[in-house]
Amino acid sequence: MTPVFLTLALKVHTAIWWGWVALAVIVAGVTLAWLYRTLYKLYSARQATLLLALKLGAVAVLLLGLLRPALLSETRDLLNARVILLVDDSRSMTTHDGTLGRARLEDAKEIVYNKLLPRLEKKLLVTPMAFSDGVRVLEKPDELQGTGEGTDIPRALLDSAKNYSKAGGIGAFVLVTDGGDARALPPALAAGVPVFSLAIGTDLIRSDDLKIGRVEYPEQVDAKTDFEIQVEVSASGRKEFFDALGTPSLSLTESGKPVTGEAVKLSPDTRQRNVTLRVKAPEPGIHRYKLAVPVYRTEAATLNNERMVTVEVRDPSLRVLYYAAELGQEYKPLRNALKADPGIDFTGLIRTGADRFLLQGQRPGDKFGNEFPGALDFLQKFKCIFLSGCEAKDFNPPALKALEQFVSEGGSLVLTGGPRAFGLGGWAATPLAPAFPWQIAASEPPFHYDTVALELTPLGRAHAIFRDLAATLSGGGSVAKFEGYNTPGSLRPGAQALVQAALASGERPAVVASGRYGKGKVLGIATNSLWKWSLAGTEGDKTYDSFWRQAVRYLASSEEGGALLKLSADRQGRYQPGARAAVTARVLDRGLQPLGGAVISGALKQLDGTLIGPVSFREDKPVGTYTAQVDLVAAGCYRLQASASDSKGLLETRELLLEAGAGVGEGSNLGVNSSYLQELATKTGGAARGQDQVGELVDLVLNGVHAKVRLQEVSLLWDTPFYFLLFLALTTCEWVARRRMNLI
Repeated sequence: MTPVFLTLALKVHTAIWWGWVALAVIVAGVTLAWLYRTLYKLYSARQATLLLALKLGAVAVLLLGLLRPALLSETRDLLNARVILLVDDSRSMTTHDGTLGRARLEDAKEIVYNKLLPRLEKKLLVTPMAFSDGVRVLEKPDELQGTGEGTDIPRALLDSAKNYSKAGGIGAFVLVTDGGDARALPPALAAGVPVFSLAIGTDLIRSDDLKIGRVEYPEQVDAKTDFEIQVEVSASGRKEFFDALGTPSLSLTESGKPVTGEAVKLSPDTRQRNVTLRVKAPEPGIHRYKLAVPVYRTEAATLNNERMVTVEVRDPSLRVLYYAAELGQEYKPLRNALKADPGIDFTGLIRTGADRFLLQGQRPGDKFGNEFPGALDFLQKFKCIFLSGCEAKDFNPPALKALEQFVSEGGSLVLTGGPRAFGLGGWAATPLAPAFPWQIAASEPPFHYDTVALELTPLGRAHAIFRDLAATLSGGGSVAKFEGYNTPGSLRPGAQALVQAALASGERPAVVASGRYGKGKVLGIATNSLWKWSLAGTEGDKTYDSFWRQAVRYLASSEEGGALLKLSADRQGRYQPGARAAVTARVLDRGLQPLGGAVISGALKQLDGTLIGPVSFREDKPVGTYTAQVDLVAAGCYRLQASASDSKGLLETRELLLEAGAGVGEGSNLGVNSSYLQELATKTGGAARGQDQVGELVDLVLNGVHAKVRLQEVSLLWDTPFYFLLFLALTTCEWVARRRMNLI
């Protein structure tokens, strides 16, 4: 049932000739004066007063009838006329720059409960809510404590809209806030829903205040490197406050332990300093640092005396584990190629006996024991694992299961061929068989020892593994061939042939193929002779090194681009909660040319796979480019999945990771954020006012919320018997009174 407000009022018509009214009043006055003198002569004072009062009432009713009285009813239909009143309950509202030095929150309470609600509730349906980093229904003023972390205005608007958009609709939002550190505007709300803002607080320019302002720092750094945190420290207020400051110290700590710091000299002439702190990156992981300056007794705000910064320290190395059942000729050139890359840590594990291994290169903290490590947590210390021409019997069941989990959960695997590899090595009967790019079987033909020319497929020419190598490998030289190859089964669905063997028979079996298994990547190489490229002079050695480095970096990276579909966002790193990410998709056709008219279906999901909603891509320029706007409503990590199709069917599916998180903490700028509130009002068709303009804002809200109003006028003289019955009642009472007084 739609809620309504009903207002009643009495209306009189003044469009009459006032001369008649004046004449009637004079006649009535003369008559009543005569009656007054007559009645008080003939009857007692009590009897005369009663009769005169009844007569006066009857005459007044007659005179009022000349004005044609009517009852006016105003019915306000509140469909789409609910007002969501959002009151800021974040820590920034505890700043003491309000009326007579009060906290902003105290001013907000007084305004909401003494000025806003009393007027708005007379005309509209109002739902008060408190917000900070979330939103909740506000029952009473005492629930406002100013303890919220952050002023997340976009989330407050979107969450409250979600809760009440189906309950009769929303006519307007009214924000009572200082604006906090809000920067990102919310995505489009329901059409025609304005946002009205009442800014609480001042810019703090004249208040005593020492603060940490803008902070710039890298969100991700490599371990054991130096990085910089640039901090803006400023002060405002009276000269006495600057005298008390002296030389405050800026400190950086982690978990209460000092990291570094610097003294900052401020004065009335130099109110701001930019400080650069150099920090040595610790061990890999997430590190939270606290920046702090001292708190002084007369400060209007202390929330801005501290700031938290979060830095992710990453291990820069791509850890590679190479395993072979014997020390073959492939090992040394491959090891040298990968070790020459400073970003790759190489670990070689070679079986030299039934229960003996040769371990070379970087040694992880765990011990290998006398067999291939079968613990998943150990394998996940590496980003890429090579299995070089080995048999399945070299691995026990736990190790095989751990390898399968390693790949399915995001690890990368390189499988090289040989006389005892693939189906010939018994892999078809293992849990790892579905990860091979080919459909391997125990009935695989024997290994071929022929020398054959290689041929890059169109996908291979465009692939990151063969970047800048296509011309060399297609030139017919000594590196454009290999000696010996496996012939496993056909490619699995989704696998891509990158290199083919150019057989004399005309057949073109895939010798190098890539595919995905679960969240991981797999590269299959159906030969054991690529190492001979390194013997083919300078060009061959360079080609060999580049091939393996690019292959490892492709496999171990979180690259989101495939051969036919590539996804990218308009920025790296975190977005602000409530921001909109611009995502670009570039699509190639099956001939590796930009494809227009492709169909791209997208979906935004949480990391656990929960669907948030569809993402629509539109075709853009140049040809083959498609764009989408993705709303990141709240802080968190999101997975954008997109699939591109042409007239023949699916081309490719890719994922892109998007993250939203506060770039700055609550309190980085405690001055009232008037510019943001004004921009929000302009975008939505609302208005922004200061706390001394409450009345003006209320008028704007009442005029801006379009409730359906129905007016109805009922004449008391002709449309109802009320007026006649009132006159009849007065005259009847007079008759009864006269009767009881024996005057009739």
